[in-house]
Amino acid sequence: MPTTPNGVPITTHAALRMEERHITGNQVDLAIQQGAPRPGNRPGTTEYHYRYLGGPQGNRPMCCKVVTGADGSVVTVMRHRGHA
Repeated sequence: MPTTPNGVPITTHAALRMEERHITGNQVDLAIQQGAPRPGNRPGTTEYHYRYLGGPQGNRPMCCKVVTGADGSVVTVMRHRGHA
């Protein structure tokens, strides 16, 4: 199973979503470390919402959402503009 630079396991589904959505392992680590955690939609999951400046010029408010399972592995990731 692949992992983030900090060693967080990433499921195959999450790895595919990261590639499609251009979300790096470092962004996933930052979301988990610094993001706002909240209960996920499914039992045992946690969502981490991390706001940052992104886009081509690095000045567009963005939000990355990382969902982890009960075992701590990254289940999926998504990107939002502006807010969680």
